[in-house]
Amino acid sequence: FLLFPPPASSNSLCSFSLRNMFKDRVEHIQKLATVMKHCLKSSDSALIDGARTVAELDESKTLGVLRRAVRSVQSITQVYDESFWGVVEALSEAGELIGFLNEVLGEEDVRHFTASAEAFGFDTYVATSSQVNALIFVHTFLKPLLEDNAHPNLEGFLSAVWNRYNLERGSNEHSTNTPQRSLVNVINECTHNLSQLQRFVDTLGDRGAAEREKIRAIMEQSNSEVTFTCNTLKQTSGFKVRVTIRGKTSFFNEQQIFDLRSRACLLSNSEDGDLKQLMIRFRGIVERIEEVKEEMDSLARSGHLCEFLNNPKRSCPIDIQ
Repeated sequence: FLLFPPPASSNSLCSFSLRNMFKDRVEHIQKLATVMKHCLKSSDSALIDGARTVAELDESKTLGVLRRAVRSVQSITQVYDESFWGVVEALSEAGELIGFLNEVLGEEDVRHFTASAEAFGFDTYVATSSQVNALIFVHTFLKPLLEDNAHPNLEGFLSAVWNRYNLERGSNEHSTNTPQRSLVNVINECTHNLSQLQRFVDTLGDRGAAEREKIRAIMEQSNSEVTFTCNTLKQTSGFKVRVTIRGKTSFFNEQQIFDLRSRACLLSNSEDGDLKQLMIRFRGIVERIEEVKEEMDSLARSGHLCEFLNNPKRSCPIDIQ
C-alpha cells in the first residue's frame, strides 16, 4: 500500500484529486518530524519537502509541481504497508510520551516495573498493571531509536522504525493479535494514560510519596467509606476503610489508617499549601473515626448487638459528620 497511489500516466489531475484523501497522512509525517527532531541529525528531508508541497498547496503551484511532489513522497514510502502507517500516526500523537521516555526513563531497564507494580498493591492506583506493561513494551521497542542524533533525517528514522517493527512482527507472526494492532494499542494506551504512568514512576522509589498518594486517593474519592465491625467475644469494635478507583476496590485496616496518619503528621508541615491542608483534613477525619469507634466499643461492650447493627454510623462516608 502506497502513501499515494501512482497517478494515471497521462492525467496529472489524478494527483490533485488524491491530495485530500491522503492529507491526514501527510500531516502525520510533518508532526512526526517535530516529535522526533531531537534524534534527527538534519531537518533536511525530501520526504518533508514533498509532504509540505502536497499539504500546503496554493495557487502558485502547478499540477506538475504537485505530481512531482506526490511521486517523490511515493518513492520514499512505497515500501511501507498500511499497518505501518497506524504506527506512524500513533507516534505522531505521542510527543509528551516520547519526551517522558527519552528524558525521564533514559537508559533505565524498566522490566522490573511489573514486579514493582504488584508489590506496591494499592499504590499502583496511579497506573493499572495493563498500563505499566504497555509502558514496558513501548520503552523496549523505542529505546534503541530515541538517542540524540541517532538518525540522519526523518527518512532514516522511519526506516529504522520499519525495520524494528518488522522484527517484532516476525517474532509474533503466530500471535492471535496482529502486531500493528498490538503496537498501536500500547502506544495509544501509554499516551492516553501518561499522567498516571508519570505518577507511578515518581512514587516507585519513594515510599513516603506512595503513602501520600494513598491518603490523596482516600480523600479525593467520593465513594470512600468507613465500615465498623463488632467482635462480640472481645466486646470491641473495629473498622476498615474502603476506596474504589476505576472499578478496583481496596481496603485499609485500622493499623494501616493509623500508619497513614503518622505520615500525614509529617506532611502537615509541607510548604505545599494544598498538600498541607489535605493532610490536616485527613488527620481530622481519622480523629473523628476514633471518636466513633469509642461509641461503637461502648455498644459492643453493652451486649446490644442490635443497636450496634442499626447504628447509622456503622457504615458511612469517610468524611464523617
